[in-house]
Amino acid sequence: MLVWLRLLRHLRRSIKPPLCMGLFKECWLLLLLFTCGLLPGTAQIIHVYDLERRTPVVGATAFFFPGGQTALSDESGSLNMMLPELCDRVLVEHPDYPPAVFTHQAIERDSHRIWLQAEARLLGEVMVTASKSLQAVADIPSQTLVLDRARIQQGMVQTTADLLMSSGEIAVQKSQLGGGSPILRGFEANKVLLVIDGVRMNNLIFRGGHLQNSITTDPLAMERVEVVFGPAAVLYGSDALGGTIHFMTRKPKFSGFQDRASLSGQALARYSSANNEATASLQLNYGRSKWAVLTAVSASRFGDLRQGAWRPGGQGSWGLKPFVVSTSESRDTALPNPDPGVQSPSGYRQVNAMQKWAWMPTAKARHQLNLQFSTSSDIPRYDRLSEQSADGKPRFAQWYYGPQDRALASYEYQRQGGDWYDAFVITADLQYLGESRHDRKFGQAWLNHRGERVYIGGLGLDLTRHFSKHELHAGMDFSEQRVHSEAHTENRFTGESGILDTRYPAGGAGMRFAGIYGIHTWRITPRFQLQQGLRLQYARLDADFGDAPLFPLPVKEVTQEHLSFDGSISFKARLWEQLHAFAAASSALRVPNVDDLGKVFESLPGMVNLPNPGLEPEKYYSGEIGLRWLHGKKLRLQCSAYRGSFRNAITSQPATYEGRDSIFYNGELSAVLQQSNTARASLCGLHASLSVHFFEWLQWSSTINYTYGRIHTDTTDYPLDHIPPAFGKTELAADAGRARFRVEIHYHRAKPVEDTNLFGEDNFQYATPAGTPGWWVLNVGAGVQLSHTFEVNVGCENIFDRHYRSFASGISAPGRNLMISARASF
Repeated sequence: MLVWLRLLRHLRRSIKPPLCMGLFKECWLLLLLFTCGLLPGTAQIIHVYDLERRTPVVGATAFFFPGGQTALSDESGSLNMMLPELCDRVLVEHPDYPPAVFTHQAIERDSHRIWLQAEARLLGEVMVTASKSLQAVADIPSQTLVLDRARIQQGMVQTTADLLMSSGEIAVQKSQLGGGSPILRGFEANKVLLVIDGVRMNNLIFRGGHLQNSITTDPLAMERVEVVFGPAAVLYGSDALGGTIHFMTRKPKFSGFQDRASLSGQALARYSSANNEATASLQLNYGRSKWAVLTAVSASRFGDLRQGAWRPGGQGSWGLKPFVVSTSESRDTALPNPDPGVQSPSGYRQVNAMQKWAWMPTAKARHQLNLQFSTSSDIPRYDRLSEQSADGKPRFAQWYYGPQDRALASYEYQRQGGDWYDAFVITADLQYLGESRHDRKFGQAWLNHRGERVYIGGLGLDLTRHFSKHELHAGMDFSEQRVHSEAHTENRFTGESGILDTRYPAGGAGMRFAGIYGIHTWRITPRFQLQQGLRLQYARLDADFGDAPLFPLPVKEVTQEHLSFDGSISFKARLWEQLHAFAAASSALRVPNVDDLGKVFESLPGMVNLPNPGLEPEKYYSGEIGLRWLHGKKLRLQCSAYRGSFRNAITSQPATYEGRDSIFYNGELSAVLQQSNTARASLCGLHASLSVHFFEWLQWSSTINYTYGRIHTDTTDYPLDHIPPAFGKTELAADAGRARFRVEIHYHRAKPVEDTNLFGEDNFQYATPAGTPGWWVLNVGAGVQLSHTFEVNVGCENIFDRHYRSFASGISAPGRNLMISARASF
């Protein structure tokens, strides 16, 4: 402004009009400057508005790139700054809206106004931060998936695993109702990286079979879930082979007013008929101008799950539970199940709690403390409880997981704009996980107890720097992890205790990770982009097997150290304004963890896995090509093809113990297996998704996924486990503002027995003799916004009450499921 006043003063002195004309000339000059656009008006100050309500958005944070400047919108929606000339894009974040990117040209074209929209249909490109960098979807050289808060709230899913499966792009395996193991591109469990709020969830006992850790996150507290498919070892190190699933919980919301506080919240109640689920949730947010706190609590009760009654294709009695076990003080009795379609016992309860504190002393600095806790009741292991011995009796009278506890405390410091960086983030976290397994054979008195306690400490630093056409993302991370394993057996009649082999090394085990990475992005031209990444990682494993009286091993202690490099390179081209093509290649290494190397467990009935201290890291090389067509809101197309090759792939293989191929374990003669490094394995696959907006209120979308994998030996090739059959989803959704309606169909092809791995984790014993049948189900849902603060959603899943099981699952999916939820906000 001072520059323009000086210019006005200079012009006034130069013209020198008569005294009587002075006032007129000065007004004329001011009008001339305004008309020519030389004097800035209020339109040049950037404002942020809600697109639907046409009201200012308070508390929105804007990040200007390059340069790293930041600004916070006030009660009028103003960012109190003009658009920098060198800025080419602006990222805008707000707790009530998905992150969005706006170009310099778009902001100028809209008179320096930014419009945010709460739904997924954004004017700016949706951001995906699971790659640790602020990137638009179009710039990410891999298949991506974003599930935003609107979709989460309308879906009425019971767990986060159900949320992932509802996308139609992620297959989910379930061994029990309280489970859910996501499968990405034929990878599962410890080969898929789970992240919550920037903190790794994977730990040293993440197993290679099936995991239920995803259900310890609360879907009702999610702001969004972001998935990047394919290896991400450069960013995260070990485990990120199939992809990265980033659970992002809601953020505290500042008031945006200097002298006033704000209080907001919401309450939810939901019921589902298939398992008599009842869920209640409460969220409260208190915000001041510079600090805010968010509290979220939810509690759920899940009853025994009823499967579908329509059994097409000659399923016979497959999946029915003909018996239930009744236990008295003196004996176990198998009684007829009054309703074989009810999978009993399978119900459990769960409680989730979260509290976040945020402090923003300046527009460029932000501190956040994140506290989370999740616990459950005992969770019946339904697949094992449904097994029968050769004589027709149940194999187990009891088999359940003890309460699954997860506690997280993390601190995050974000800083924008500095002399040697544009942005950096420091994170520190502490985690605790407690889990246990309890089993007793039918008719036997001894109940086995095995429990694990895991302690994790982590530290990370990530920074970003822009140099004209170049961007540098670099960081380092460190993690220390320990597991303590205990076991004993208990006589249920006398209370007597006995010795029992522990699941993991009895003397304790630990792992240490340290890594440093760098990713360079070169925007060669506005149409072409080249990206290269490199990571150096160190990993160490220590295990003390101690005295194992039941399975004395040749070695008492094991120490492994690995130093590795992982790299990636990708190229992206904008062929036309909305059409983008990419190609990427990467390498990823997964270090054997304690679960791979030092575990004793029964993998299948009559098969026992024993430790293998000689395991080596598995190496995965992957390539991917793809296309994206992002034609605004009207059309979105994404398709990709990938191929990967394993070296030293870790799979379950027949082995011997003291020269014998079978041993007695838990009173049963069992074949000996070990996790071993297979010579090589390969997989390939395709993905395609299409979304079309016929009208502003009507959208059609469809997705399809296919993966093929084989283990290669000198004599023959056989199926790689964890490979789901082709699957997908088609949906038609209508949104008229206050009212919404959707109809969707999910479909899976059959998985024949010849494509099933009989030694791995495909669980052929829970399928039919011919394999896992194909299936499709039809779901409908509707929602009504009765007022600004009250919303009701209803739905019906599996309308035709079809019986089916997802690939490798040991429990059948819900039958016809009627759902209703009510949400009140203030």
